[in-house]
Amino acid sequence: MTLVSLYMYTIPPPKTSHSFYVANEIGGYSPCLKTYLISSTTTFTQLRERIEMETDRGLQRHTIAYIELRNNARLCHNWHDYPEERVTTHYRFGTRFGGTKKNTRGFLEVAVGGNVPPPPLVICEDVEDEPILEIVGTEREEIDLVVIPVTQIRPSDDVVTCEKNRL
Repeated sequence: MTLVSLYMYTIPPPKTSHSFYVANEIGGYSPCLKTYLISSTTTFTQLRERIEMETDRGLQRHTIAYIELRNNARLCHNWHDYPEERVTTHYRFGTRFGGTKKNTRGFLEVAVGGNVPPPPLVICEDVEDEPILEIVGTEREEIDLVVIPVTQIRPSDDVVTCEKNRL
């Protein structure tokens, strides 16, 4: 069994003005949202189900972690003008420090610019039905996974960036 710590990543907004408000802008990596115990066969799709829904006294409901994720996604900047219905419901997985796998099958390139913390390595959607530990490539007892709101990912090439066009 492996312990998965779940974080959220958003691109910090540009610092163009000053305000007396403090901590009203989010950006970078969040504190740990939740931890999950997974087996060697748990897939990203199965983890997504655990992140989003839980059964409480016979009722299905959204988890607190998912509600927090949706709220933070709503607050962060929609860099790529996604439609409102996708802003709070769509997210992708990534690894906080790039994983330990020698090859990068299943990972997408990321773009780092300016004074922002290095973004996570985005995991391709087409491998979400494969076991997490196979894709991340680790046999450690603890791993970090990141959820990235879709608004932080450029749709033309699936890169985490605030730039509109690929250079």
